Amino acid sequence: MMTTATNIVAAATENYYQTLQFEQDEQEEQQLSQVNVLERRMETEPVQQTTQKKRRGRPPKNKRNSPMIGTSLRLRRFTQVQNSPHPRGKPAKGRESNVAESSNRHEANTGDNQNEGRNEQPVVRRLRGIRSSIRPDILFLTETKNHDDVVLQTLQCEEYTSHHLVPPHSPGGGGLALFWKQELEIEILFTCQNFIDTHINAEGESFYTTFVYGEPDQSKRQEVWQNLMTQAQDRTDPWLLTGDFNEIIESAEKKGGTVRPESSFTNFRTFMS
Repeated sequence: MMTTATNIVAAATENYYQTLQFEQDEQEEQQLSQVNVLERRMETEPVQQTTQKKRRGRPPKNKRNSPMIGTSLRLRRFTQVQNSPHPRGKPAKGRESNVAESSNRHEANTGDNQNEGRNEQPVVRRLRGIRSSIRPDILFLTETKNHDDVVLQTLQCEEYTSHHLVPPHSPGGGGLALFWKQELEIEILFTCQNFIDTHINAEGESFYTTFVYGEPDQSKRQEVWQNLMTQAQDRTDPWLLTGDFNEIIESAEKKGGTVRPESSFTNFRTFMS
């Protein structure tokens, strides 16, 4: 029994010393690693200092020696602008020609844009679309509201070699224009503020065509219908009526507005029948 206890004490003592030796060895290793880290830092720090880039920009000013100390901020800015190699309002010599050239280009572009703006009115854009997509042989316009030279200059219908114009009856009111291509043979029979009456020969066919702009004043429309009937009394060839009549046959042809009585359609129905 005594031997067993002695052996246990001896084993525990040996284990204690082994543990103590292990902790001492671990502390020594930690100290060595810290020394190595310090040595590496000392070796790398001079290299980093030598390879560090210089900062860009102006060196800091010596404010104590500056002659502007005590002056207002506005005066300092004015002095800096006057001392600048390119003060305001005076471009550099090498840039004077460029500034003049860019100014001329701007003025030229402004003039071109203004001209394009005049030609790009909604009506003109619509006519361009019709001429490019449909390419009609005959083009009839109502309410041109301008003199003949203005209409011709604005439209510039080069593909139409012939035309007939009716000037407006008052400034900004009325006006008719008829354009047609060279392939057609058109004879103007009668013109007025409300229609252009013609006789057309095309592709071996002969027929009459009246291009109408109905009277805006309802009280004068019956007179227009009567004049048209007078023009067509002795005609034997087919007769085509086209344009803007400013009139309807029944209320279903319009949207909104006041309801018209049936009697108001009588004259136009009689004319169309």
